[in-house]
Amino acid sequence: MTDELSRLYSSCESKAPDQFEAVQRVSPQQNSLSQPSHSEAHSPATSLLSQLAQELQTFAPFAQMALADVQALIAACRQSYFASGEAVLSPADGPVTALMIVRRGAITGSQGIAHYAAQAVGQSTSGFLYEAGDVFPVSAAMAARAVTAHYQASEDCFVLSVPIAVVQQVAARSAVWADFLNGRVQQFLALSRKALQDHYASRVLQEQSMETPLGELARRKPISCAADTPLRDALHTMHAQRVGSMLITDAQDLPLGILTRHDILSKITLPAVPLDAPISQVMSAPVHALTVHDTAHDAALLMSRYSIRHVPITQDGKLVGIVSERDLFAMQRMSLQQLSSSLRKAQDVATLQQLAPDIRRFAERLLGQGIAARQLTHLVSHLNDLLTQRLLDLLCVQHQLSSSQACWIALGSEGREEQTIATDQDNALVLQDGMNEATRGAGSRSPRRPTKHSMLAAIHCASATSWRATRI
Repeated sequence: MTDELSRLYSSCESKAPDQFEAVQRVSPQQNSLSQPSHSEAHSPATSLLSQLAQELQTFAPFAQMALADVQALIAACRQSYFASGEAVLSPADGPVTALMIVRRGAITGSQGIAHYAAQAVGQSTSGFLYEAGDVFPVSAAMAARAVTAHYQASEDCFVLSVPIAVVQQVAARSAVWADFLNGRVQQFLALSRKALQDHYASRVLQEQSMETPLGELARRKPISCAADTPLRDALHTMHAQRVGSMLITDAQDLPLGILTRHDILSKITLPAVPLDAPISQVMSAPVHALTVHDTAHDAALLMSRYSIRHVPITQDGKLVGIVSERDLFAMQRMSLQQLSSSLRKAQDVATLQQLAPDIRRFAERLLGQGIAARQLTHLVSHLNDLLTQRLLDLLCVQHQLSSSQACWIALGSEGREEQTIATDQDNALVLQDGMNEATRGAGSRSPRRPTKHSMLAAIHCASATSWRATRI
């Protein structure tokens, strides 16, 4: 192969020595080919245009293109030599400014999207092989971005690099060339979607693993009370907070016992225990607890062994969370209905702050299942609407406002039901005419966003008359 390359160089230089310009390698910002300084790049002489065009027209899509269009690409290109094993292009080189055509030899693209390209054609998953006549990296070049794969010469080879401006000029007049480029971009999008789906599918499996530490599952501190708390107060708190258990702790926040909803009938109602009695009289003790370092698998075994439904989680002996049988079941399946119900029933802003990241996790799981983009954005928008509606309801109660006094409007992507996983969101607030300044001030204050991934970013506030005047 080395002899053939030497012959090619000799042939080129002997035919037009005065028209070949030898240049040193430059930085990726100046040239999309970032190579060691010893490599050289050459502009093809006019006498070589026909020879190179003849070579390229043995490959698609050049074989279907007009000769003048192929020659236009060749006239603007530079020819570069890469020794076997030499790096050709990598993500670190920055935005691609030239399209590469393999003239002789072979180049392997590894990692990144090249991994999926190799799978698609049944090649080794170690990389995608580009041989004589192949063009790369089309998608990165057309988008003026860095590549995702690493390209390396598999053997000694020559590569022609064509500036993007010339590529686009030829595409404007050559339907064949334009169709080829569009087809490659579409192929890249399909492979990118598969890569994204595989990534999130892998994350879903990891998140659903029963080896997940309990510290990652217990996202908020459980409801607890002192041992001398009257049953009436404890039961009222359980009902108001919509929880299925009450943990009893001492002054150092160490768990002493637990009372669950399933205990109420057998330990309170049937024995007719007075509601003024302390909760310590009916609590189950001792508490079977685990630490933040134990796993969901450990919790499942503990529940099965002692026929319990709740396991308190401790860190350094102190109560930090609780995991229920329902939590373990939810690990295996997070449904739209479950998440929607939780958003609607949230009792405070703190609960919404904990639920907001679940919208993102739910969307990631759907991506892992291959859901279409339009369906995904519609579902994310729906869940964000529920979160916003509940947040506004809570704030109206807090500020003693009536929802009939104002109208909240979601603008932009949320209003079009095209919301993505993480984005800013503008909103509008229409206030009732004649609203006094105090009420208007309370109503127009922007609520704090539940999390950085949620949708509350800015509010445009005005009276109904003002909105009509602006004709928005």
